Amino acid sequence: STVFKLRTTLESAMAEDDEKLVNQIDKGMSRYYAQLNKPYENDEGEGKFKEFCDVNEFRDETVREEMEVTDFDDCYLVDFDEDFPFADDQKPDNRAEQIFEILKKCYEDPEAYTGDLTYAAFKVSQRDFEIEEKEKDEILNLFKTQCKKVWNSGFENDKSGSLLNLLFISTKLRRPYLQLLADMYARDRLAAYQNDIKLKLVDWGNQNRHMVKLRDGFKDKRAYEMVISAIRLWYKRILPLMMLRSQIKILDKLEDICEAIQEGVDMVYNLSQTKALNATCPFQYEFCIAYNFVTMDSDHHTIIPGVQHDEDNMNDGGTYSYVFDENDDDELKTNTFFDCIGDVKKRLEDKKIKYHLELREQRKQKRLVDSFKEYLEKVASKEQGYDEYKKNNQYPRNRRFASVIDRRKPEKRGINDNTGKQIKDKEELIIFEPPESKFPKDHKVLDLWFYNSSKTVIIPQTSDFKDEDLDEKRLKTQAVNTEVPCKGAFMVLSFHVLSADEVRVYYYLNGQMIRFFPDDLKNYLPQFFIQDKQNKAYAKSPEIEKVIANIKDKLIDKRFEAWYKEYRTPEKK
Repeated sequence: STVFKLRTTLESAMAEDDEKLVNQIDKGMSRYYAQLNKPYENDEGEGKFKEFCDVNEFRDETVREEMEVTDFDDCYLVDFDEDFPFADDQKPDNRAEQIFEILKKCYEDPEAYTGDLTYAAFKVSQRDFEIEEKEKDEILNLFKTQCKKVWNSGFENDKSGSLLNLLFISTKLRRPYLQLLADMYARDRLAAYQNDIKLKLVDWGNQNRHMVKLRDGFKDKRAYEMVISAIRLWYKRILPLMMLRSQIKILDKLEDICEAIQEGVDMVYNLSQTKALNATCPFQYEFCIAYNFVTMDSDHHTIIPGVQHDEDNMNDGGTYSYVFDENDDDELKTNTFFDCIGDVKKRLEDKKIKYHLELREQRKQKRLVDSFKEYLEKVASKEQGYDEYKKNNQYPRNRRFASVIDRRKPEKRGINDNTGKQIKDKEELIIFEPPESKFPKDHKVLDLWFYNSSKTVIIPQTSDFKDEDLDEKRLKTQAVNTEVPCKGAFMVLSFHVLSADEVRVYYYLNGQMIRFFPDDLKNYLPQFFIQDKQNKAYAKSPEIEKVIANIKDKLIDKRFEAWYKEYRTPEKK
């Protein structure tokens, strides 16, 4: 009797060990189905994958062989569920390939699908790049109507068709494929630069995990070439990519700017994380700062006449960080900076745009989120249709609004004259809705509408603007948007808030942009500011680390986080 029990125990242990891999995949698939709110277990509590393996007498050895095939069509396991579910209830053309990739994830990772499947990094197939002409017409018409600025910037003259095709593919996938690719390249490029590596687009294409799969996994190489071409055109014609090494030097306190950015993030977080989750989403918020004075470091951190040179400003290589001497008359005479923004309040009033205005004397006590509540009560609530927003606590759903923190001074400096522009000695905050602030009813090209609205107008043009004006007068009277450089004195963080879990932020300065990461506050942003002792010390301080930690907790984009984790370019060691 004792021998029989021992034999039974050993046989049971061997059977469990022989199905260790089967059980691992089954648990992964159970989590996958649970995230899609789909039933997975039968009446006896056995999972669909485990049941399929038991019926066909598949053990770990067989499963391992099936998962190591080079062609997914040769894998029997993809047929384990005829009603296999996909995210967003999609019915992909490459069904077997998609199931194989999901199974492989469970095969390779015992913790697969423990996160939010809604935003999981997705796979693309050769078939996804095959677009029917009839599918293009509707999207093309919407795009031309809703995104005129972006269309005229580069899509219209895209002879290769790569940008349009990526737009069509994104729409077909119901995911921001074009934006994910472009943002990934921008961040990979900056990460490489910070490690003293110059990452060109072609080199990125040969190293990035997603691009390598397109290049080596598709029989038709046109998909890879299309993506490379589209990203090149995206940053060349549509949205110029932010410089890696800034020549712009802003005369301002880095600490104040980082704390203000934190306030902007806090406000977006509070707006999106409502009691009725996503009641306020989607919306767009343009967080803007107008700077008082900007100079140019044209010699890239070498010794410049009229600059203070001391031991504290010396770099490791014996050159000097650029420190503008605002008391040096010769320096001011040669500086070509002049203000392009002018009288913000008059620009708004001329277009009959209502706004909330306040002095920011007690910024530490009164946060931006409190100021927004006052704007909501005193300005937005007076607009037609607001009652419906109030009833459902939805503002600013399907709308775009902006705030301008005006740090300019009513003074003359060099050739710049900021007197007579209603500029105060104290920092001002202005909150308003720019022209064309309502979202289009059809959201199929909303991802591009965000960029288009920022490129079109944030602060409207002056009443005396003439299209034929040239040079300085045109710069001072045209609409202020993310496309115009404004001499480097107008910064924008554009928040594209799709949902509480998908908030994309773009940093614009001098007519250029990049996807914003919280760590940029210490690793990237400081180079745009004068390198005085105070700014240099703050960039290395515990205080900036606290600000970054707070922003990381509240700036959430699960889609890009999952995508970037899965496909980002491996760092060279």
